Amino acid sequence: MFGGNEVVTRWKDQSGNSNDFIQATSTKQPSYEYEDTTNGYPYLNFDGTDDFMNCVNNSIDGTTDSLDRAISIFYIAKTNASTTGSLLSLNKENESLPIIDINARANSGESFWNNFFEDTQDDESSYIYTTNVLNVTGVYGATIKANGQIKSYYNGSLINTASGDFTPEAYRNTNPIMLAAANSTTPTNFLNAQIQEIMIFDDELTTDEVTTLSTYLKHKYNI
Repeated sequence: MFGGNEVVTRWKDQSGNSNDFIQATSTKQPSYEYEDTTNGYPYLNFDGTDDFMNCVNNSIDGTTDSLDRAISIFYIAKTNASTTGSLLSLNKENESLPIIDINARANSGESFWNNFFEDTQDDESSYIYTTNVLNVTGVYGATIKANGQIKSYYNGSLINTASGDFTPEAYRNTNPIMLAAANSTTPTNFLNAQIQEIMIFDDELTTDEVTTLSTYLKHKYNI
């Protein structure tokens, strides 16, 4: 997993589904930081210039119509600067496919996570958190339905429900999920950030499941 300079070539999927994230180019590999740690735990550091990884599979479950239903994404990450960039992105370079893009927004020297979803008719549903994530971490999450509804969570609490008027459609398996960048064909929107955990579920988690997961992650990462 780690090279001589402790760069990361592969971030292994722990679910057993082999949805690993990889980066073969040495100059674009994130570093594994375990001395200058966040909350006493190591993280992957992406430089915001050209570091990124992509999933080895072009879908969550390997099917042609993957993610045409509700999904849940939970993440523990913080930015290294007041910056913009994509944390997790799917299909962003293909306008004929719906888009998921969890990204950082910058404002007045601070950074905020944005859960964003767009269909092929340019209908949008999103939520920008009000918690500054510049050098501050937490348990963030979103459940996304094919009809455009996004529920955004912070440390186990439901913060916002954004409703869209989407026609449910498949996300397809045309493009891989990107980590710390968008656009798998020509990567852009690089993110300057520290990422500790990404969890993706092919279903909408219930309130109790979100509470249980968030409690586990807060304990795991001393949040």
